[in-house]
Amino acid sequence: MRSARNRNPRPSKASRRAEAEALLRSASGRGKGVSSNYGAATLPLLKIGFLISSNFTLSSLSAFIDVLRIAAVKNDWRNPERCAWTVMTPGKIPVLSSCGLSLVPNDSLVDPQQFDYIAVVGGALELDPALHESCISYLKRAASLGLPLIGVSTGSFLLCRAELMAGRRCCVHWQHYRDFLEEFTGIYPVADQLYLIDGDRITCPGGVGVVDLALHLVAKHCGPDVAQRTLRIMQLDHARPPEQPQPVLHAEFWPAHPMTRRVIRLMEEHVSEPLRLGEVAAQLGLNARRLQRLFKQHVGRSPLQIYRRIRIRHAEWLLRTTDRSMTEIGQESGFGDGAQFSREIRREFGKTPMEIRREGSAAVGL
Repeated sequence: MRSARNRNPRPSKASRRAEAEALLRSASGRGKGVSSNYGAATLPLLKIGFLISSNFTLSSLSAFIDVLRIAAVKNDWRNPERCAWTVMTPGKIPVLSSCGLSLVPNDSLVDPQQFDYIAVVGGALELDPALHESCISYLKRAASLGLPLIGVSTGSFLLCRAELMAGRRCCVHWQHYRDFLEEFTGIYPVADQLYLIDGDRITCPGGVGVVDLALHLVAKHCGPDVAQRTLRIMQLDHARPPEQPQPVLHAEFWPAHPMTRRVIRLMEEHVSEPLRLGEVAAQLGLNARRLQRLFKQHVGRSPLQIYRRIRIRHAEWLLRTTDRSMTEIGQESGFGDGAQFSREIRREFGKTPMEIRREGSAAVGL
């Protein structure tokens, strides 16, 4: 028995750690370019270089890479073959994410011709995400070589600031749609899709939509079977198409006055359990009469009319894009029981909730 155990000794902790580190280097091409550890017959089918901004969104980056990690494996988890990725910063300097965690990159700025795509991952606009000047020069060089560029999260803003989106459509998060319009001219923003492919520019607002985009690229370069296998391992039913609507709250009024903007944002954040007018005013340091005057002057409608409109549009979106019950939608939209919900919908649209649902199903071909 003893001799049998000695013939297959258990690997030491140090050797297991060394094997794990070698696997990480193999997948990411650390320090030697993305294809350095692949033989001529096993070059990866999909290679992506990631540039991360200051205060980047960690979830967007990790979700994208995790799809690639799972899709990369062909026969052996220790030998990823199909996909490769490299996270880059100038001089391999660590970068702080918006959640406070610091990321050590794989490499400095690698020759862009080693990649199929260069992805720029941004972060919360409130934290002023930015790229180093050398990264902007790197992106311009990649674009001059015809390399497709991907803007993830507010990476679309960073591509626009680098003047790399001229004449293109750009997919942005619904929450940043107005921010985009205020900052840029001559670029058409789209806020009703999960991601958008416009030639050699791809933009994705972030969130779970990053997974859908990454799966699209895996299916394109590695095959639909690989994408399906990746879906199953991630315990997902299907990849959503790019034109799938974002789960957006619809405020149609966006006045110039900053306080009324803050009020509308607060309303958008409290749809299922609407706040009383006095509660809205108090949270923003106002009284109800002052709030009424501000809306009359800058919006032309009362705060309660705008609040109701926001909830109605949210209910309409749920009817058209989900299969939730009428009771659930009524509650999520802050209309209480099903009878009140139906009355409000009929009053607004002249149709029953079920008629609106059928229109939505026909529009998406269900």
